[in-house]
Amino acid sequence: RYQMQTTPMLRKYRMIAADKKLTHDVLQNAGCGYILPKQACFARFYYFGLGDDVARTLQASEDDLIVLKLLNRSRAAGVVVTPVDELEDVLNDLLTPPKFLDSWFAQHLKQMKHVSTGDLGITAGSFEEHCRHWWANECPVFVAERMCASMPTERDGQRFD
Repeated sequence: RYQMQTTPMLRKYRMIAADKKLTHDVLQNAGCGYILPKQACFARFYYFGLGDDVARTLQASEDDLIVLKLLNRSRAAGVVVTPVDELEDVLNDLLTPPKFLDSWFAQHLKQMKHVSTGDLGITAGSFEEHCRHWWANECPVFVAERMCASMPTERDGQRFD
């Protein structure tokens, strides 16, 4: 069976790649900040006005989109893009699990009992799925970034992003 040899460099790569804030900071400190979106880190605790604090910290205008990310998830799990004018409501949904978990679980377990144990009643990639990542995440902080589009490059007549 193939297995990569674990080296100090590979362990360092895995640590940096697994943490979105650390990755951002390492690139920033390496002089690559000009290619990075503005990023800020916040406690995973909701309070009224958090959306305004995020937008102000990122110097976002009403026309901007904000990207919310969990630090330790991969493959876009928990990554939510929202307009600034919806940011407060989205943060409230992501950071506030259902108040009455027993009844919430009972309602959602019916789906599994009557349809399929593999059917959780949510669509992959949906906002509901992302909420579950946020509610179950053990990391105490999240990052927010101003959405920015990269400039495609062209090589041999093909465009790359």
